[in-house]
Amino acid sequence: MEVNQVYHNDWKEILPKIQDHTFDLSIIDPPYNVGIAEWDKIEEYENFSEEWIKEVVRTTKPNKAI
Repeated sequence: MEVNQVYHNDWKEILPKIQDHTFDLSIIDPPYNVGIAEWDKIEEYENFSEEWIKEVVRTTKPNKAI
C-alpha cells in the first residue's frame, strides 16, 4: 500500500491489508438507520459492526483517535 494515497474500496477489501497501528486518526461513517429503507439492509448487523470495529481499532495507533 502506498502512503498518502486515496483508496476507494469496501473496508473488507482494504483494512486487512493495512498493518497494525498505522493510523493516527480513523474517521468512520458507518451505516445508520439500517433496515428502514429497502436498500439499506445488513444481515447480522451486530456481527458486521463487530468486524469493522475490530479492524479499525487494530489499524489505529494506541492512544490516537477514532
